[in-house]
Amino acid sequence: EVVARPPKATMNPLAPLMRSRGRASVSLTAREMAALLAPIRRGLPASASTLSLALTDTELLLRVDIARSDFAGDAALRQLLGITLVGRDTLELRGDLELVRPGLAQFRVAGLSVEGFEVPPRFVPAIVSALRGRLIPGGSAPIPRADSSMVRFAPEALPIPVPKVVREIRLAERRLVFTRDTQPAPR
Repeated sequence: EVVARPPKATMNPLAPLMRSRGRASVSLTAREMAALLAPIRRGLPASASTLSLALTDTELLLRVDIARSDFAGDAALRQLLGITLVGRDTLELRGDLELVRPGLAQFRVAGLSVEGFEVPPRFVPAIVSALRGRLIPGGSAPIPRADSSMVRFAPEALPIPVPKVVREIRLAERRLVFTRDTQPAPR
């Protein structure tokens, strides 16, 4: 497992998909994928001192070192974890990246641990919603689409913007593969 931190200055690793005669797919390593996490990094509380990413054969791993008060506001969660709101912990979020609509993907968290302690699944949406509330004003509110319909994120998901040309995202051999629609639009 290789953990990568986003480089300081980055170009969009999905740029080749956006060119009119660009590639049909782009395969990204953890380090290249880390550049796409900038929106998540900007949306995290100021207490988040590190954000790292790893890819395994089956899932995406996101780790963040963060103040407990920024994720453990729920009294039941604090009691379960046996923690106070003072101090810091490392959150590890594990899951998959899936396309929600053109231009927007979600990191759907399937598992979450705090300092190595596996959080019961029923608490995962509360923690993720607390983080997402900082990423999207309104937290779990629907997001407007261009066609005036609304998109709802899964309660356990974080938003990640992607180019509108992306039509599929899959994990293969410790790489995330982004594929664009190569068929011309119907007339």
